[in-house]
Amino acid sequence: MKRPARDSGFTLLEAMVASLIMAIAISALLVNLHTSLRNTERVSSYDRASVFAQHKMDELLADPTLGVLARVSGPYLPDAGPMQSGWSARVRPFEYPANLGSAVSLLEEIHLEVWWLRGGEKKSFALNGYRAAMLTREDMEKVQFLIQAQGILQ
Repeated sequence: MKRPARDSGFTLLEAMVASLIMAIAISALLVNLHTSLRNTERVSSYDRASVFAQHKMDELLADPTLGVLARVSGPYLPDAGPMQSGWSARVRPFEYPANLGSAVSLLEEIHLEVWWLRGGEKKSFALNGYRAAMLTREDMEKVQFLIQAQGILQ
């Protein structure tokens, strides 16, 4: 008696198991892809803020009208509303000379902060720059007041 020839190929059960394994692998890849895209967006927003802050700091360092104890601000992202993003900078003395009466130059610190809202959460990037500045008589009075108010020199 002759046995019937066995059909070659996969059984239905084998095909279902293979499909299940592929579905699990693809879903894991999609989850990793989503996480990777979210991280890329987060990093790129910080990169944009960093480049903007560097350019803005260059402008502020070169601005001769920006005096000691000045505060300035402006928009960061032009397509966002005024409450969605912005930047602010303050100038203050970094080194206080021992005798302000004879001082004509001073090292100023410019602190720049760029901020934006992402997902309802405030994100920010800060940058500090330093420059030498010549003090006017009016600036010397402001700096002396600041020194006395902070109790830096007795």
